[in-house]
Amino acid sequence: MKILIFSDKASFYPELAAGAAALGEVSAYTVDSAEKAAQIPAAAVYYTAPAEGNMFEDYLPTLKEIVAQEKPNAVFIGATKRGKYMAARLAAALGTAALTDLSGITAEEGQIRGKQPYYSGVAVSAVASQGSVAVVQITADSYDPAHGTAAVCE
Repeated sequence: MKILIFSDKASFYPELAAGAAALGEVSAYTVDSAEKAAQIPAAAVYYTAPAEGNMFEDYLPTLKEIVAQEKPNAVFIGATKRGKYMAARLAAALGTAALTDLSGITAEEGQIRGKQPYYSGVAVSAVASQGSVAVVQITADSYDPAHGTAAVCE
């Protein structure tokens, strides 16, 4: 299984990489410098240097291009305010739904499965991805951070 990770917070990448690595091959996309991109523990990292005046959301078309090129089974996105917005927009563009706040994530029969809280965490539902690409929001402290470096792709 191929998983692309993405976040607006650099501190999320080691955790996203650890969760993704437990399920398969990890690649990443970041809006940061080449030096910082190389610190992300993934097989390959795509990066875009931040442009002055751009908002983080302006990089959604680039993220969609990388998804089209890489053809991952899933995209793990850090569940920040901007990450939630990007996950929803990416999922809509891909014709799928964003799976939010999942825990206990597994990959079975080509699907991403997990437990999703509702009613403010009072109840939990088992959910599974639909479509060719799962867009999954990962909350902080879901995984122990991974460490390593990456091959950087511009």
